[in-house]
Amino acid sequence: MEERVLIPCGHSLEDVLADILGPVLDTIASSANRPYLSCHVVTRAVEVMVGVVELLVMGTRPGKVDALLYKYMLPWLPSLLTHCEHELLRGTQNGIQPDLGHTLLYKRAIDRLYNFASRFSFPVSVHSLVNQAFEVLQDSEQSAELTAPFLGAVTALGWVTSWCKGGVDLCLLHFPLTLTIKRPAVSTSWGVQPDWSALFHHSLTCYWECVLYVVQMRCTGTGTMASWEDVSFVSELAQMCMSCVDLIGRDLHVLISCMAYLAPKLDPNILCVYVDQLWTLLMQYKTTPHFSATFSSFISLCFNITFDTLKAPSIFAMQKKYIGELTVLGQGKSRAYILLVDHLCTTWLGLFKSNPDLLFPSLYRHTSVVLDACCFGPIYRKNLRLIEDALLFTSSLGDMCTTNQLEMSQHMSKDCCVRVKMISFLVSLGDQPDGGKYLNSLLVLMADKLLQLSIENPKYYTNTSIHRMKLRVAQAMIVLIPWIDRPSSSNVIDVLLKCLLYDNQLSVRYLVEWMASLVFCRYPDLLEPMFYPCLQQDSDIRSSRMSSIFTVALHVSRNLPSVQCKVSFYSHVMLAVFFWCCHHNFTVRLYARQLLILLWEETRGEVPSLYPMLGEVVNHMKNSR
Repeated sequence: MEERVLIPCGHSLEDVLADILGPVLDTIASSANRPYLSCHVVTRAVEVMVGVVELLVMGTRPGKVDALLYKYMLPWLPSLLTHCEHELLRGTQNGIQPDLGHTLLYKRAIDRLYNFASRFSFPVSVHSLVNQAFEVLQDSEQSAELTAPFLGAVTALGWVTSWCKGGVDLCLLHFPLTLTIKRPAVSTSWGVQPDWSALFHHSLTCYWECVLYVVQMRCTGTGTMASWEDVSFVSELAQMCMSCVDLIGRDLHVLISCMAYLAPKLDPNILCVYVDQLWTLLMQYKTTPHFSATFSSFISLCFNITFDTLKAPSIFAMQKKYIGELTVLGQGKSRAYILLVDHLCTTWLGLFKSNPDLLFPSLYRHTSVVLDACCFGPIYRKNLRLIEDALLFTSSLGDMCTTNQLEMSQHMSKDCCVRVKMISFLVSLGDQPDGGKYLNSLLVLMADKLLQLSIENPKYYTNTSIHRMKLRVAQAMIVLIPWIDRPSSSNVIDVLLKCLLYDNQLSVRYLVEWMASLVFCRYPDLLEPMFYPCLQQDSDIRSSRMSSIFTVALHVSRNLPSVQCKVSFYSHVMLAVFFWCCHHNFTVRLYARQLLILLWEETRGEVPSLYPMLGEVVNHMKNSR
């Protein structure tokens, strides 16, 4: 940490802190008793103090430099906090021109000082700051002018709600929730007029952060605030919230989060109208840095789990509509789909632990999302290989390239994270009876989708979108196949064997063969009605596809659970494979001969008395290779 500070030779860090912070802290602490001290000097001193604290205080745990800085600043902390709180609220001097830069500086100073003090368990309390802020707002019930004290008051309360994360619900119990902010009368003594658009944006954001805190406490019933019973007031608050969506700009997610808590108490038809209005506005944020926060709050509103208890057809139709919209949007901007899947998986995991009765109805209703998420990925585009090669080269440069040093957002993930997140959630359901039932229904749907893709696209090239889609479906199935039950296995294995009739890339065909082998080994009674007919030469399977059937036969023979099952298997398979050794297709003959040799070697160890006459034939095959 000390390498972040230039220390002269022959001096210690304590000397440097004394030289820098001594005059600065003295200027700030004594400013109240020095009426002729320039405000500009005090402001610069606060900037220096904040900069030093930000520079030296790092990490989650106090270090050596932190302790030294705390030891030096400890005598000044009470007076520093008092000065910063007073300057943020500007007392009761209504004539002072609102200054957004001044307000943000002292908000930042208070945030750094409180965080710094809490690292060392220094006793600090925000109740004094909250009470002073409420004294400014006490006369503001329906409307308030955007004066300097009002700006400081809403800024302070907005910071308190984010810093405390609970524990101040009693202080905000009487916060005015339906307040209209007005522009004050302009004073001729102000000179240069302030930037009213920036002031209004900041005030609205801080005000609605406070409202969001109170709404969250009221609607969830947490803390000491009683839940709301007045539905008309909730409707009025929601209407006021919607009236500000065009004014709050990049902090739109605050209003949408507020609407998410109010939504279950609103009329379903009115709520659908509100959601449509918000979606239209959200389309303007697709290419902005605020995309993730805004769309995440919208998804929380649109897919609120409490809607399942309302059972309103209009809400279910609205959810279905925006699942389609987000899916289409996710094809070009994958973060939109990542946000949707992340929200649904997090919500379902919470229900899985707290209220399983609501989990599975929601899962069955959103099966299309689950199925799409298991197969989600980028669509093939022209020059995609060139783009991927350029990205791989950039990544290989490491820290030599400044692009690799950027801190990426948690939502800037690869597309496969959507599949991994959804499949991980599905695997966690496997040990529950209802979960296994749902997984089996999903496996049947996945198998049907794989067959449909194989029928509709019999010929395609490697690494195209169809190949990737088939591969993703097969990969998801191979992970979930251990939870297949006997009733579903017949349907799934029938579809898998049909998939082998069509031209598929090796990566897809290998997975299909693997799944068929796992199912037959788990349920050997399926072999006679479903697998043995495939070995007959008069079957519907094309001869060029028999190599896959032979591969499945080899895997099954080595993993059958009992000797009785193996005897039955060998007695049905070996003679059928023997006749395929004389087939006109060279590849089929090659696979059949090798399979017959391997099966014969297995029978010698398991059931040596089975088909002794084949011994000479097999030995001749070995010697003729």
